Amino acid sequence: MTWDHNPESDLDHYNVYFSDLPGGPYAFLRIVSPGDSAHSPGRAGFIDFERDLTVGKTCYRISAVDAGGSEGAWSTEACFDA
Repeated sequence: MTWDHNPESDLDHYNVYFSDLPGGPYAFLRIVSPGDSAHSPGRAGFIDFERDLTVGKTCYRISAVDAGGSEGAWSTEACFDA
């Protein structure tokens, strides 16, 4: 899972949220630092892990968090066949 970097100068990290169902409910999954690029240069991202329970979809939403701890709006939902 990768996404374009947030261009704001005070970006601290990204919060990643996960759901097994399109539309949620979403749970916090992990923090990704701006320097992490699991798949593509110039993009932030992470490598996902196996889950015991799935209904055939893996859905994510991402938010940017600034140095003061303020979290921005969630991204649009991105779902993939699991």
